[in-house]
Amino acid sequence: MTRYFVPVLLTVALLGACSPPAPVVLTGDAFGTTWSVRLTGLPGDTNPEGLQLQIVVALDSIDRVMSNWRSDSAIEQFNAAPAGQWIDVPAELAELVTLARTISLASDGAFDITVAPLVRAWGFGPAAQPAVPDPATLNAARARTGFGHLSVRMNPPALRKAKPGITTDLSAIAKGYAVDRIAAVLDKAGCRSYLVEIGGELRARGQHPDGRAWRAAVRRPEYGLSPEPLTVLPVTDTAVATSGDYLQQFESGGRRYSHIIDPRTGRPAGHNLASVTVLATSAAEADALATALLVLGPVDGPALARAQDLKALFVLRKPDGFEQQESPALAAWLAAQP
Repeated sequence: MTRYFVPVLLTVALLGACSPPAPVVLTGDAFGTTWSVRLTGLPGDTNPEGLQLQIVVALDSIDRVMSNWRSDSAIEQFNAAPAGQWIDVPAELAELVTLARTISLASDGAFDITVAPLVRAWGFGPAAQPAVPDPATLNAARARTGFGHLSVRMNPPALRKAKPGITTDLSAIAKGYAVDRIAAVLDKAGCRSYLVEIGGELRARGQHPDGRAWRAAVRRPEYGLSPEPLTVLPVTDTAVATSGDYLQQFESGGRRYSHIIDPRTGRPAGHNLASVTVLATSAAEADALATALLVLGPVDGPALARAQDLKALFVLRKPDGFEQQESPALAAWLAAQP
């Protein structure tokens, strides 16, 4: 089915009846953005303050392991380590790198957690000024990337880089992983209906207090943020993530360049696919797959979604607006929703 709406940034749409019970809401800050949890009530003697503390502890644990912003994190200690040696890491880091490599292989390298030098070369790093890099800068950055130079093992958990200069950045998958960790905290506490969100990545279980599925409103992939939702997806017992080319970009020489870098070319993706939304079992998987499918573009992205039976929503820029295309798996999913 092809429609003419556009998803981009997922936000919670609490579309209830006249006076549905109000959800319990927990919020906070993490990873340079915000997180929120909406619950259809609390189980037993669970109190909001105790649940919030458990969530904060879980997020702090993730930050200590996976943050590229603190030198004492496990991932930055690995990045600073010499090449050729197995470096012991926490099991959750090895597990997430394993998932990242699986998606890298499936997407022919369109997803790559070693891409940070290229992102910085194009000026999309912290405190940088976006600009087209000169050939020497671009070649030097490309020489320090490539997921094939990164190895992972689980017993005991460790990472190894095959050449100097290879670094690991999990920003395209870690927010989704954090959503999954919060969901695990809620499951352990006995929560049966909730919606977790971090920076636009979602995971839902059960129902909204009005008795219907939780809803995620989607926005137009225009440059800058459009507050107007154009369509709404049911998100019961699933995770949702969107990747788009519109949040960071610049113009040079009459051409627009996005922060979505294709690791295979070293350059921003140059096609008309504006955003991809993925529904998956885990938010980490949805997070990484959305990036991979966006980089692959309007032909190879849908082809991979069909081959892997992925629930994906593709939004293309057209001269007269935006075109939305659903993968067969997503179309079947939506048709089965009440």
